[in-house]
Amino acid sequence: CWAVGYYMKTFQEAKEHNWNLSGAVWDGGYPSVEYQDRIVSPDFIYHLVNNGIDGGSWPYDAISLICSIGASSWEKMPYNPSDHTSWPSEEAWREAPLYRGNNSGYEWMWVATNEGLVDLKNWIASDNLAAITVDATKIYNGLWSLLTSKDMLTLDNYSPPINLNHEVTIVGYDDNFEYTEQGQTRYGAFKIANSWGIGGFMGWENVPDGCFWISYEAMKQRVGWCEFYRDRIGYEPELVASFRISHSKRGECDITVGVGSQTKSFNEYVRGGDQPFCSNDIFLDITEFKYAIPNLYGQQFFLEVYDGGSSTIGTISKFAVENAESANPPISTMNGDSVYAYAVLSPLETNWRTGKQVNSDNDFIDSRV
Repeated sequence: CWAVGYYMKTFQEAKEHNWNLSGAVWDGGYPSVEYQDRIVSPDFIYHLVNNGIDGGSWPYDAISLICSIGASSWEKMPYNPSDHTSWPSEEAWREAPLYRGNNSGYEWMWVATNEGLVDLKNWIASDNLAAITVDATKIYNGLWSLLTSKDMLTLDNYSPPINLNHEVTIVGYDDNFEYTEQGQTRYGAFKIANSWGIGGFMGWENVPDGCFWISYEAMKQRVGWCEFYRDRIGYEPELVASFRISHSKRGECDITVGVGSQTKSFNEYVRGGDQPFCSNDIFLDITEFKYAIPNLYGQQFFLEVYDGGSSTIGTISKFAVENAESANPPISTMNGDSVYAYAVLSPLETNWRTGKQVNSDNDFIDSRV
């Protein structure tokens, strides 16, 4: 979540909006306060995909969540190292659709050949980032750094990984970077941003910059592939649903929003676990529906909640599409069955974010500032 959210998504949005974040520094465990509204929160992503436990996450889930739901800023959901279960605030949920990834979703690139390395370098040179998974035990042994004096991973010190357990971000490359590998002087390496901080973990690095390098051959022979996703450029959420559910085991609730034959699963990439829902509204971007159905007005939107697992049940207390709120709640969930709430979007309905009227052609009068 640090690699693909904090680093990659922040970079994408800064590039898109021409944000200059070069003045941001890591201060007392947090990025500079004045930049936190433009830095993506790793916790927004992590708390939604970790099954309610602090057991790590999968890059595929984190990337897919960003592309389906989005991600909020650090300001709206600050990182808290002692909390791994709380779900986002209403403000964070409202902000997340603004920063969705492209609908192409999770992508990967094979880099085990010279041609693959060229493809990766071209991707980076085109102002993009990528991520790789590494064996963290080959970087730091719990006492000191296992990197070279230049903070390098080469074929010499990065033996075939045993446990791929740490995601890091490729942020650049240097064809002229010199080092010794297998007794030869070689050139060329990728620069990797690491979420452990500058010299963190009792000195995991030798050059205090929060980054390390991996040789081209080590990238080919020890890593072999990288993963990435694309930004959704100039995106304006145009149709958003919201709901509020109380249930002590959120992972048992399978939630779907739909209209006609079009549906979107909230839980496709969300892994809630045996933890309670947040007490505030949750927002789900359903702009996809606008382009699948010619006229959304007068049609019945639905919220389906299937409650499976234990005998625990919960309550749906709200469902709305924009500001068109369902009159059905409160509705109790049913074990092993689905319950529904319904809402109808009026041509006079107002946008949930601005409070301004929606045009009859489904376009909003104003755009995001």
